[in-house]
Amino acid sequence: METTARFADACARLFERPVERGLSQAALETLAIVAYLGPCSRPEIARLRGVAADSVVAGLVERGLIAEAGREEGGAVCYRTTPLFE
Repeated sequence: METTARFADACARLFERPVERGLSQAALETLAIVAYLGPCSRPEIARLRGVAADSVVAGLVERGLIAEAGREEGGAVCYRTTPLFE
């Protein structure tokens, strides 16, 4: 992509800003569950929401809003909110 020298600074500022995407309704629900219950597992989240939560949990981990907080007795990974959320 090219531009004239006159607009180079303005274009450079646009590329410096990170893309901000909003959270889906499913992600907001999942984040609220993790924030309210504290460390909770993916099966527990799915039980409360009534639908699978695998991709939503993975997306929240990728964004840095939740992180692993250990494992349950059955081996399921528990998640907690991160300082980025707080």
